[in-house]
Amino acid sequence: MNTTSFYLTLHGQHHTPTSPVAPTNALSCQSGFLTFGRDEASASVGVSYTPLITVPYSESLYGVWLEDIAVNGIPLGIPSIIFFSPGTVIDSGTPITLLPQTTFNELRYEFRKQMMFYGHKLLPSNISKGDTCYDLTGKKQVYIPKVSLVFVEGITIELDPTGILCVFEGEAQGCLAFNGVPDYTAPTILGSVQQRKIEVIHDVGGGRIGFRPSACV
Repeated sequence: MNTTSFYLTLHGQHHTPTSPVAPTNALSCQSGFLTFGRDEASASVGVSYTPLITVPYSESLYGVWLEDIAVNGIPLGIPSIIFFSPGTVIDSGTPITLLPQTTFNELRYEFRKQMMFYGHKLLPSNISKGDTCYDLTGKKQVYIPKVSLVFVEGITIELDPTGILCVFEGEAQGCLAFNGVPDYTAPTILGSVQQRKIEVIHDVGGGRIGFRPSACV
């Protein structure tokens, strides 16, 4: 089954591996966790690793080779060169993921198409918090398409539903938790919203970054 769902909830440089997990509540998040140092056995269970790369414009950010985005298991088919120049970084200080505009346009188009299939109505721009938002009034469970990040070497990480659709406090309105930046001029940034319920292991000494989905609930 390609659909995913969540229950609508409205809420207000180290050389040993570090493992942050972004808080999980909708937008007003309350808690996550950070682990310093792990034994090799526990650090490998359920973890998918991708190479860590350096980025010339920052000494404090970790880079990865993102190749594509998949919706309901089907890659969008974005040319990988769009992600490689000027690169992709992981930044928990950036809330939502910033994608090259071409990639974002493709993701938004496919996401809107799938949401229409599930019966969700796109809100008009004059009352929405973004350009891809939906009225969730009266809905306790919301079905949305799956979105996955595709890295080099075939590593695919499925995002938690709360990392795909942001629900605003006090309003039953959910918005696609991505935005676009100009192609080839600004880096792709994987933000904290997309890291929800995913443990991200920064194994700098090993030259790799690991992802463990469903690490916290």
